[in-house]
Amino acid sequence: MDSDHQLDLLHQLSQLLLSREALPQRLNRVLKQLQTVMPFEHARMVVLPGAASGGGSWSIVVPSQAEQSGPDGTAARWPKTFTAEVLRGRAGSAAAGTPTEAPVQHQVDAERVYVGWPIRWQHRIYGALELLMPRTRQEPGAWSLIQALLPLFATALSQPQSRDGITSIALLAPTEQQYLDAYAAQLQAPLLLHPLLAHVLQWSLEHSGAVRGSIHLAEANGHGLHLLAFELADQRLRTTTNGTTALVHSRRNHDLAKIALANGRAMVRQTGDETEFAAPILHEGRLLGAVTVGGPAMEHKALMFVQCLAELAGPAVVRAQFYQQLADARTHLQHVFDELPTGLALTDAEGNLLRANPAWWRLWGLDVTVAEHVKLVPWDILPRILTRLPDPLAFSDLFTRPATTPNEAVIVLQNPWQELRIVFMPVRDTLGLQAGFLLAVDDVTREREVDRLKSEFVSVVSHELRTPLTSILGYTELLLAREFEPAERKEFIQTVHKEADHLSSLVEDLLNVSRLDAGKIKLERWVMALPKLVRELVAQLNKELDGERHRLLLDVPENLPPIYADRDRVRQILSNLLSNAIKYSPEGGEVVLHASVLHRPPHSAPLLPPEPALLISVRDCGIGIPQHELTRIFERFYRVDNSNTRRIGGTGLGLAITRALVELHGGRIWAESTPGDGSTFYVTLPIATEMLRTRP
Repeated sequence: MDSDHQLDLLHQLSQLLLSREALPQRLNRVLKQLQTVMPFEHARMVVLPGAASGGGSWSIVVPSQAEQSGPDGTAARWPKTFTAEVLRGRAGSAAAGTPTEAPVQHQVDAERVYVGWPIRWQHRIYGALELLMPRTRQEPGAWSLIQALLPLFATALSQPQSRDGITSIALLAPTEQQYLDAYAAQLQAPLLLHPLLAHVLQWSLEHSGAVRGSIHLAEANGHGLHLLAFELADQRLRTTTNGTTALVHSRRNHDLAKIALANGRAMVRQTGDETEFAAPILHEGRLLGAVTVGGPAMEHKALMFVQCLAELAGPAVVRAQFYQQLADARTHLQHVFDELPTGLALTDAEGNLLRANPAWWRLWGLDVTVAEHVKLVPWDILPRILTRLPDPLAFSDLFTRPATTPNEAVIVLQNPWQELRIVFMPVRDTLGLQAGFLLAVDDVTREREVDRLKSEFVSVVSHELRTPLTSILGYTELLLAREFEPAERKEFIQTVHKEADHLSSLVEDLLNVSRLDAGKIKLERWVMALPKLVRELVAQLNKELDGERHRLLLDVPENLPPIYADRDRVRQILSNLLSNAIKYSPEGGEVVLHASVLHRPPHSAPLLPPEPALLISVRDCGIGIPQHELTRIFERFYRVDNSNTRRIGGTGLGLAITRALVELHGGRIWAESTPGDGSTFYVTLPIATEMLRTRP
């Protein structure tokens, strides 16, 4: 071998010795590399106690086979006397690594010779390098390479090894080492945490002869252990995620694993014929957990295999924990994505649908099963919602506008009416280039309706407040400015009183709405006669009726059974209905108040409570209500939008308050109407019964 080749090989071998691999693996690779350029049959590296890991002596043999045999088939034995001579007889020689140091040489048999060098530095011996070579193929010229390697070997053996280095693999039988190599290859595969631990525990039990085993991992906060795998010999592997198990021996395993982690090394506990063994799982000095096995007395080498396997598992556990975190994060994000009430769709730059959540289809009024047929947004959606689009061209224009920044628009659908807010958000790749769009859809129908009602409420209430206030201020200013005739002054004062009463009624309605929202209206219910209350109410209303245009007719029999109700609130209910009937009959006509025991509900009635009730109706001959508005007239601030209602005025609170009061009594209210022919409002109120009166 020429000098250039030797220098190149020396460089390669020094790099191997300085790598981050466990020491036995480094030494094994160096010896195998040497065998490719030197004619030795077998090589052995002996490591003395105190070197490297600080444990007992151990060795690395190349080739690693159950029986190393020479050319004649005889076993390749390493004479102890030769090794002792290298380690003892040469200890006082020149400093290790000097080119003049000659190896110890002995004839083993007719075919082979033994050659050995001590590995030392500053008169301290760390071990020995031994070769068995064919007698006829000795190359003393190659020994200079070994002489150059000896200081590097001494350096490697003198360094304290990482706690997670595989320090005991050299003590295993070659077949066990082969198993470890195979398992190490399997542990390189991307495995989630529980399957990985299942493999490690299963292998530990198979090779140790243990009848039970478990794996504990340290909790993230470092204050405890988490049981992730447990197995008995006659049960299949069981995993748990809550750190508890009812299986026997789990507590003992937990305690021993805790001790092993606290000490940072393997622990053995012998109780009679039972052996418990715990080997820590480490990675780069960090304690990850422990493998614990137990059973009848187990051999030392079996426990050593478990320790080696635990050491092998360290990097794999770290990777598996990372994979598990990624998998858990993906599951959590998927759950949020699927359950989010906002519809989300992700497309590429051409509009191809990449992903959409269930809310996306639901908000468009589509079944989630259409997802497999929708490839392009919005063109594959457009035909399915075309009949609901008032302006299909405007809808398609939204998706053809270039969007480089987030923007939003509102899409209106009909049958049923729906307003959707859609937000377009560009999605960029790692280079900052636009890769697609994230579309977010929300149903804002209710929000926009509330906004509209609020605006109308402010407009209506400000008008309703301003009108009586204008009259009050105007007439009081006139009265203060000059004297009027008694008749005129009385008329002015009556007008001021009337407008103030109207203003008081408006404020009372607003307060009632607030009380209803807060649940502060409590009914003072008593057994009461409806006919008597109606007579009192009509006497008051007759003063307000225009006798020439309106006529109030009563059909309320005196023999009606009593009701169980709040007198003042029933008076308010009937007053609101009668006042509305008069107000919305501007041309006059009859207003009929009818009451009877409910036997057969009208065809327009909703689902009614089963308790006995009186049916009260108020019918007028007024302007009527369109059919599609009948379900909305009881909404707060809602007023039928036509010229008559705008001229008549009102806040749109009366019927909302009336419905709330009726339902507080356990009754129902509804209406039927024909535009131009008047309206009929129905109310049910519960008849007083012993059961009703004693109900809390």
